[in-house]
Amino acid sequence: FNKSEKIVIVSFDVQLGKFPIVNNIVDTGKISEYIILNNAQTDSLTNILLNYNYPVTNTISVITESCYDPRHAILFYNKHNDLIAYLELCFSCGDYESNFEAYWLEQFCSGKYDLLKSFFAEAGITYFGNAHELDIIIKEKQ
Repeated sequence: FNKSEKIVIVSFDVQLGKFPIVNNIVDTGKISEYIILNNAQTDSLTNILLNYNYPVTNTISVITESCYDPRHAILFYNKHNDLIAYLELCFSCGDYESNFEAYWLEQFCSGKYDLLKSFFAEAGITYFGNAHELDIIIKEKQ
């Protein structure tokens, strides 16, 4: 976070099977939605990722299923607009992939994923794979 000048959240078609990136360059033609976060949104995302407390017995490794159909990612850009890091997310099974290591990556839990799903929806992401998933998110926000 401290090296990022811009943070972007994206959605992409599940049929791609993974975040569309080659040699650290995003294939923007395969991105469905692209939202540049403002300062307040960046602070909110930072709070979710770094400060959300969770019960140790409910870490993502305990609740992970085996689908891994990612549809979303968080992109971190430097002041030269170069992609310096990304975090690919599968909200269905709760797994992720990244091109960096950080202590907070090992601290994902179902509660943190729920907060991230709501964050993506509130920021304007509408693609969640199917209408049923989006209905659940909208009901949770009410």
